[in-house]
Amino acid sequence: MKAVKSTSKPKKNDSMEKITKWDEQKVRDFLIRQNLIVMISICDGINGEELYNLYHMCKTNSTLMYRSLKSELSKVHHGVLSISSYLHFVSRLSTVCDDDDALITIIMATENDEIPASPIMVNQSHLCAIRKDLLIDTLTADDICKMFDEFLTEFERMEKSYATTTQTFLDAVEEITNAVLSVQPYKLLDPKVLSHQMVRFLHQMLIDLLENWQATDMRLNIQESDIFLKIILVFIHAIDHPLVTHADEDRKRITKIFETKQILNLVREQIVDSNMNKSGMNDDPNLCALGLLTIRLLQDCQFYYNNNRNIYLKDILIFNCLDSYDYAQALRQLQDGESPHEIASFLLYTCWEYVPFNSNNANTTAYSTAFIDQFYDDALTRFEITLDQEPSMSSNALTYIFERCQQLLNIQNFSSFDKHANNIIDRLTKMLETVATTNPDNDNEKNIVALNAFLNLSKNVDIRTIMRKRQLTSLFNEYTSNEAGEQQKLALSILAEIMDEKEINDNPTEMAKIFIDQINKLDPNKYDPDVDNTLSSLNAMMQHEEFKNEFVRQGGLDILIPFVRDGDPEIQSDKQLEDAIKILWSCTFNNPEALNTIKQNEKLMTRVNDLLEKSKENENTTLEKAAEGLIWKV
Repeated sequence: MKAVKSTSKPKKNDSMEKITKWDEQKVRDFLIRQNLIVMISICDGINGEELYNLYHMCKTNSTLMYRSLKSELSKVHHGVLSISSYLHFVSRLSTVCDDDDALITIIMATENDEIPASPIMVNQSHLCAIRKDLLIDTLTADDICKMFDEFLTEFERMEKSYATTTQTFLDAVEEITNAVLSVQPYKLLDPKVLSHQMVRFLHQMLIDLLENWQATDMRLNIQESDIFLKIILVFIHAIDHPLVTHADEDRKRITKIFETKQILNLVREQIVDSNMNKSGMNDDPNLCALGLLTIRLLQDCQFYYNNNRNIYLKDILIFNCLDSYDYAQALRQLQDGESPHEIASFLLYTCWEYVPFNSNNANTTAYSTAFIDQFYDDALTRFEITLDQEPSMSSNALTYIFERCQQLLNIQNFSSFDKHANNIIDRLTKMLETVATTNPDNDNEKNIVALNAFLNLSKNVDIRTIMRKRQLTSLFNEYTSNEAGEQQKLALSILAEIMDEKEINDNPTEMAKIFIDQINKLDPNKYDPDVDNTLSSLNAMMQHEEFKNEFVRQGGLDILIPFVRDGDPEIQSDKQLEDAIKILWSCTFNNPEALNTIKQNEKLMTRVNDLLEKSKENENTTLEKAAEGLIWKV
């Protein structure tokens, strides 16, 4: 572990003076004597002063430090730091650092000097049965209910005990929640299980935690935070399980459990209080868990009678989730190629489904247009800074960032549009201009990401105008000379969007040949999704007269006519047929020979008439208009 530096100086006492003189070996001996073996990897190479600074930071911001140490142990040392181990570590250091007499006592302590164990709620036979059920379907609803009965009986016995403390209570709740979370999620949706007292127990625990959470005075501690999230995940996993066949109905059943006046009031007050007391980026991870609860399980609930206030409430929740350290951490994990956990997935994807914020257009909003624009501006700036680390970033992370940039740049009347559109184009251009050297396969993958991003951005009229002004045609021409493949196809699609009449007319023969090579893959009896963009781009190119004539001259009609005429209607894509018919239609203008070729092909026109009727039945208006256009012309 790197040397630990505290941002503020703790007040010195005699204990601190003694600890800070420890060398690395004494720190290691202390951890071994206190049975803190799991912390040895984390504290490897630090001396007494650095150990004291680590303790001070844990004391100052316990939740963030736990997450940081847990992440380091998992990523660097492939270990697991449990909450109890972390709390034991902080507790032991607290005793040492705050009490001079305790320092001598603890240093002399033996390995057997441990915190008294909490009572067991879930015995080994139950855990084995749950694990076995994950491999072989053995547990019935009755088995699960009987198991839950025993959990709650043990919990009730523990509550009546004189030895019950806050810690043993939380340990018991966490143990039960962990066991429920381990059960096959879809089995929790069985009516018998869903109506069991265990669900009401978890419901009540959620209420208790929400009541304890006061934004201005205190936060949930680490263990409470974990329990809060795990209770939510019990029900999230149930409705998201692949074996669930009626997800929407099941979600409504879960929502009905939580849609109580008490929970809705607590959630609403917490969202509003957290927003009012927010200073800078949100550093409370529980707010993101609250977002998961609100968006996924309380999706259609009415927190206010006024719908505009409901929109506003959801927007401030999403805003504070995206403007959080947890979102920044999720983005870093994505950059490192890690698979996102539930909260990270919620932040990275679900939250962005609510951007742009709806309250910007509502009558009731606490955010001005300038405030929301500033958020969009800051988000794009952070993405641009992140893109500057591109060589070390995974392709998935690059794709994600470009999708978010496109999403923000497509927002109407965005005040910083020009600045950020040019910044993103600069970074994409740099990616494509960089010559592959060390890892050609990885560079090719990133080229495809960049070309895809360029193609998606070119669909925006204003960005397309910027791309034309930047004269990027030569850049994409380099990729059309590659062997037929994904890069060539994407480059062609981009050129079809950004090339002007003069650029097309300067080299129609070569451009037509490239497109002909691409559509030669068309098979009337097989759907090839790779041809979707090619046909769409070819249709866009038909507006250029020189290119269109060259396309006909090189035999383009001989490829498209059989594709439309002889295809299997059960297999062919409506979108591909629509584009192919539009291309045939375009070829008939100012070209009597092409018009005559199509007109004399009775089987083709019969097929187009059939497609017209089918499109009317299916209410596919775009295919209907394409078929009508060709029939009218012929």
